[in-house]
Amino acid sequence: MERKINNIENANKFVNKGDVRTIITFRTQQLYDLWVNEFSGQISDGMWENSNKTEWLWQNVWVRLGNETKVEVRSIWRIGRKSFGMTKDLWDVIGDRIIEENGFANEKEARAAWREIATAIYNAAETKEAREFCDSLAQEKKDKIASQREEMFQEWRDVCGDSKDISNYSYMHYDLNEYEVKYTDGSIHKRTSYLFLHLQADSEGNLKHKITYNDAHWYVPKGQLAKAVEAIKEFDNKMRF
Repeated sequence: MERKINNIENANKFVNKGDVRTIITFRTQQLYDLWVNEFSGQISDGMWENSNKTEWLWQNVWVRLGNETKVEVRSIWRIGRKSFGMTKDLWDVIGDRIIEENGFANEKEARAAWREIATAIYNAAETKEAREFCDSLAQEKKDKIASQREEMFQEWRDVCGDSKDISNYSYMHYDLNEYEVKYTDGSIHKRTSYLFLHLQADSEGNLKHKITYNDAHWYVPKGQLAKAVEAIKEFDNKMRF
């Protein structure tokens, strides 16, 4: 089995910058690999998956490398279960895998690494630095969203018409097609098909157009809205006439 080395920058791309409340710092890449390859999985889906209050260690957590292995939280109320020691039964199941996947020389070295992470979790603390860092991530996301909004709204206007107002809740209603419905009594009534436009931000604050048509949703990148709306309009035409 080959050693599995993980990219810490890629991991943070999937973390919602607007809601980070736990920060885990690892002293070495090897410790981070142990966390990704085995430790965190045992918390979320393995040994401790049925334990209460473990999500603070795997849900929307920011990870990084630093001078010491430590766990910091934005608020003390974030901390849940703190005990994740290596037992004999657990080692018998995953010990060999830990050594091979993370490049440890032997059991002693692997157990010491596990203990270092477990101790950091046990000693988790609320810190001013964590609050400031979490706030800076949230502000970074907020600023990124703000910098894109007007350009995205202009695309709405270009596609739907300048006369359309954008609501205070950042959505737009757009009429696709007008069609006629004939009732059993012979009367004919005009109906209109429509869609709604919203903005959707990913974890880092990158915006996409969210199109809602009937019960379906599409997420369209910047510059592709006109093409997407035209395709939906064409489909709507085929369904109506």
